[in-house]
Amino acid sequence: MRDEKILISMKQIILDFPKQFKIGVERAKGVKLSGPFDKVIICGLGGSAMPGILLGDAFGDDLKIPVYI
Repeated sequence: MRDEKILISMKQIILDFPKQFKIGVERAKGVKLSGPFDKVIICGLGGSAMPGILLGDAFGDDLKIPVYI
């Protein structure tokens, strides 16, 4: 029974990924950064690394600096 609840919870977490990314983008709009930068380093384990992986996959060819995850 407990394993079934965990699987249902994980399924919902995965289904909620788009909503989580939308919230993250909205919250980041007010962040101001100043450079120059020569690299981006993203630290995370498991699901915490997912935004960095998606960033690299989506924009890797267009980025002028390396992204390390």
